[in-house]
Amino acid sequence: MIEINKEEAKYLREHGVVRFQNRGVVRLMRQDSKRKHYYACEDKWIIDLLNEYRNSLPITETYGEV
Repeated sequence: MIEINKEEAKYLREHGVVRFQNRGVVRLMRQDSKRKHYYACEDKWIIDLLNEYRNSLPITETYGEV
């Protein structure tokens, strides 16, 4: 299982990845922080979709003042 963020979990669910016997995308909530943690199974199909999503994001480089 690899940790992913909320937007990545949403993208995977939109493209057909569902939870089935602890495979797919799983959401956990830890009581102390009340924040949800998302995990995805290390399946080749899921990893390929995740890489596709990450490559589609625009990258903005910022530099200090010149």
